[in-house]
Amino acid sequence: MRFFNEILFDDLECLKNLRKCKKELEEKGKIKIKINKNIVRIEGEEFYDVYKATNVVEAIKVGFDPKDALNLLDEEYTLLKIDVREAVGKDIKHIRRVLSRIIGTKGKAKKIIQQISNAKIIIKGHDVYILGKLDEVEIARDAVSRLIQGSPHSKVYHKAEQRRKELKIRRKLEELGILDFTL
Repeated sequence: MRFFNEILFDDLECLKNLRKCKKELEEKGKIKIKINKNIVRIEGEEFYDVYKATNVVEAIKVGFDPKDALNLLDEEYTLLKIDVREAVGKDIKHIRRVLSRIIGTKGKAKKIIQQISNAKIIIKGHDVYILGKLDEVEIARDAVSRLIQGSPHSKVYHKAEQRRKELKIRRKLEELGILDFTL
């Protein structure tokens, strides 16, 4: 049985980025990609391979660097989408205000969250996309959620730093074989 998924691209620059890594994605993802104008068709023998490749293509579609997007083939990585409208409603002014808080002056808030969490963040329309390892995405998601809820930036950064330190400790303990430790 063959599985497939089709994705419509509205940004030709992102489609060009997909074309650059198409061969690598096909080889690593064990799938085939067909591009017809702005429609991308992903085909494969295994559902999970098509699913993972679809995540990579979706990440490229919203603007992530193809090298970062290809990490989604690794099970440690994930792509999270936060629709700001779900938290604040459909009032355009309110959405813009919240997105401005997430971006910060000259992109400062977004950069700080990315530095602390080590996850990549892209804001497109009313959506916030976060790409990274599962625990990195969780730190960034928590920070973005707190900003959406109106928490002060300094408190959000402090909490994210705390979570990152806890994560470092947990990873070190896992390396040492102490797996039952919970923070």
